[in-house]
Amino acid sequence: MSKEYEILLSRIASYEAAEARYWKALQGVTTSLPISYTEFLGTDGAGWWDDQGGFQEYVQIGEGTGSSFYKRHAKDLPQSDRQLLLVIRVVLENPEISRESKEAFFRVAIKKGKTDYVFTIIDTGKQVSVSAEDAMARKFGPLFQELGVNLFLQYDPEYFD
Repeated sequence: MSKEYEILLSRIASYEAAEARYWKALQGVTTSLPISYTEFLGTDGAGWWDDQGGFQEYVQIGEGTGSSFYKRHAKDLPQSDRQLLLVIRVVLENPEISRESKEAFFRVAIKKGKTDYVFTIIDTGKQVSVSAEDAMARKFGPLFQELGVNLFLQYDPEYFD
């Protein structure tokens, strides 16, 4: 084997190890989003038990929207152009009032920078950054605030005036 070939093989091995670390970091951050957002919202727990005995979560990650939403683990989400693509589903439900719950879906792309994670809310094009330190501490304030703005706009009562 030539020295050049050995150098190339070593380079490929280093590239693949770096790529695996990159995706693992994105998946780790993504996995923490539902519980972090639920805590940010201040709900009484992660969800509620419905009339059929099923546990309904306030926040989930997955793919699709509406009846086509499928909860997914972060490792099973699609990847494209060094971004992890996901949908954050938020269920707005008061279990004490028997009426249909409201759902909001946010299509999000996440990529990792040198010192931060960049979240793009695909439907609005809005990007927010969270430092790597805050992401590891499950502090996603800028992202959650932006999602909150979008929720308020979706359920603006002035729409009917």
